[in-house]
Amino acid sequence: MKNNFRVGIIGTGSWGLALAKVFSQKNKVSLFFNTKKNFGELNKNRASKFLPGIKFSKDIFLSLDLNDLDFCDVIFIVVPAQKFRENMQSLKKSKVTPKNLILCSKGIEIKTNCLMSEISEEFFPKVETMVLSGPNFANEVALGLPTAYVLSGRNKSRIKEIGSLISNKTFRPYFNTDIIGTQLGGAVKNIIAIACGIVVGKELGENARSSILTRGLQELVYLGKKMGAKKDTFFGLSGIGDLNLSCSSVNSRNFNFGFKLGEGKNISKLKKENYLVEGLHSCNAVIELAEKFKIDMPITKAVKQVISGEKISEVINKLLSRPFQFEE
Repeated sequence: MKNNFRVGIIGTGSWGLALAKVFSQKNKVSLFFNTKKNFGELNKNRASKFLPGIKFSKDIFLSLDLNDLDFCDVIFIVVPAQKFRENMQSLKKSKVTPKNLILCSKGIEIKTNCLMSEISEEFFPKVETMVLSGPNFANEVALGLPTAYVLSGRNKSRIKEIGSLISNKTFRPYFNTDIIGTQLGGAVKNIIAIACGIVVGKELGENARSSILTRGLQELVYLGKKMGAKKDTFFGLSGIGDLNLSCSSVNSRNFNFGFKLGEGKNISKLKKENYLVEGLHSCNAVIELAEKFKIDMPITKAVKQVISGEKISEVINKLLSRPFQFEE
């Protein structure tokens, strides 16, 4: 029997749909669509091209009217990071008064270098903002395979309450109060995943991939500490957990993008075909934050150089020519 907790979801890509499926097992779910095409497909077939082979319960309420989310106890924002502000503007203009917002977008806004929570709080300063993150492939969550995730928020009792309501035996919550670190983990891991993909695509070996993953984690720690995050966060699910998943599988959009670069595919063509590769968009913002806080992030900088058109071999030679240093 379902409880009376009402969940709203903005964002109907693979992750938004996967969350709708898992949440609908216990809760009343409303899913907002901004295109009639995707709405029509799911409404007619209870299936979507974004999650092949997955069927969706008729209990999930589908809507093309954002105002239908007004009765929801919590609204999940599950859109690409560069579309996040646009969706916040639409939500603000609607008649919806959010009670709680849970942010699921992994990236940093290009124009402002803002985290998603900073944008959310511009529009809804009095609304409780939380972040959901972790090593989560959408198709595995939708299939009901065992998955752990982090729900991060400033109010400990509130995140535990919501976590218990939206979770089940195979979708298991852990909690922290570090929304900055949780978001940075989700954003920076995308960039390191591109680097690891390049290494594998160029057949540079598992030693190199492991080294990139480890030193990439250190770059994340350097930046996070300067921005007020807790170091421990980066050794949890939203840090090393998410980083390891994204840096090890072609099912990761960012890793797959880097893999194709490493294989020698045309960078301009790949950029056009891979709009949803968050690391591609967030890379410059992370570099600017690093410069602001006077931090050296050589792997992140190398990824920026590659996606800006520099030859991979030359970028790798620069990395390998760096002075030796103590591990910190």
